[in-house]
Amino acid sequence: MNPTELSEEDLWLALDERRTDAERAFITEMSRRALAWRSLGVPGDHLLGTVGPFVMLLLDVSADGKVLRTLRVDFHESRIVVGEDETLQAATDLDEENPRVLVVKEGSPLALATAAADWMEREILRPIERHEWVREDFCHQRYVLSDSGEPLCWSDSHNQKRPDLGPPDRTVTVRSYHVQGRG
Repeated sequence: MNPTELSEEDLWLALDERRTDAERAFITEMSRRALAWRSLGVPGDHLLGTVGPFVMLLLDVSADGKVLRTLRVDFHESRIVVGEDETLQAATDLDEENPRVLVVKEGSPLALATAAADWMEREILRPIERHEWVREDFCHQRYVLSDSGEPLCWSDSHNQKRPDLGPPDRTVTVRSYHVQGRG
């Protein structure tokens, strides 16, 4: 894809003279794919990135005005590491031994961008629920991935974790997509 096909504001990161040809191709393809994610509730300002010491692209998944997950891809010229950034701050390397982290060790920039974007899109499409417990003396909310029950984050009126609350009083789906032809 020719970088001129995307406007400057549509690019995930600037394609200045410091970028290698591989970085330019990777960033351009990831940017092209990210345009389609706007219809999935991913605004352009939820796409973040950095270029040192490697190209790192971050995508925040949010609901209710809260960032619930940060998806990340690290591009190292001929390989990628893709996963959920557990710190939500790009403060540590992704754990390549984690089975939920995708590592692709070879491929063209286009092939690597396609693999990374496919993974990110699958993760964007995962449904998220907010579980709520409302009691006389507190209100507790927990966000979870609906398909696995994996907790993402919580909030509490008294800032207490409260692990043993039993079934929620209310469950609200805050992110869900039915996309034809996708599994």
